Amino acid sequence: MTTSNYPVTPGYKAIGAAEIAARIVDRDPERRLNTWIAITVTALLATPMVGDEIATTIQEGVLYVRPRISELVNLGIVVKGPTRPASICGKQAAVILPSNDLLDMVVRRELQLDGSDDDALWAAVGSMILDRVEEEKRRRTREASEAVEAMGPLKAPRSDRRAK
Repeated sequence: MTTSNYPVTPGYKAIGAAEIAARIVDRDPERRLNTWIAITVTALLATPMVGDEIATTIQEGVLYVRPRISELVNLGIVVKGPTRPASICGKQAAVILPSNDLLDMVVRRELQLDGSDDDALWAAVGSMILDRVEEEKRRRTREASEAVEAMGPLKAPRSDRRAK
């Protein structure tokens, strides 16, 4: 399982198709960021929807959007709501809602959600997402450093040991 940098970089649970898909997504960070922003803005402006409906709204494939939603949930940008209507494929799926942090940012910046200033909304959401990604990178770097420090000093191999 390679999810050590998730959601900063796309993760996968099994080697094979999921790994290939994660590597493809990782090669196009601009598309990934634009999709994150589109999902987030849709969660802010639209009536509550499941991920498959968001994918249709932003004209992206559901298999591309579902992992991006999971990444946004892990970053604290959107949350899964309590209702679980049926998705396009007929299975129950969580409704995606804006997080309190996202709503607070909209209020603090006095952003309009009526479509009158979509560029400012898009930029603010993108900035928030990028800030969260950078925070996550710093947190993981700090955790890795602390883990190395906890291991203590490395001992050099003793050269006087001889195989018997």
